Amino acid sequence: MQIVKSRDGKFKAEKIGNQASGCKFSKVQIGMTMGEVSALIGAPDDMARHETGKRWIPFYAGMPRSELMFCIKAKAA
Repeated sequence: MQIVKSRDGKFKAEKIGNQASGCKFSKVQIGMTMGEVSALIGAPDDMARHETGKRWIPFYAGMPRSELMFCIKAKAA
């Protein structure tokens, strides 16, 4: 796991795993819109949304309150 800055430098996020250079996933950057990511690597096979415990703290304005996970099946080379 790595802590990386978004492409605009406004926030940090966790990056898990290592992508091979030249792989389409290596071009994905923290802070990209869903449309940008889908155009780059294709539509996800599945998606899941998870509300974090911070979501239910009254007057909490920090991040993250929810997480969105995209699942993409491995493709044979």
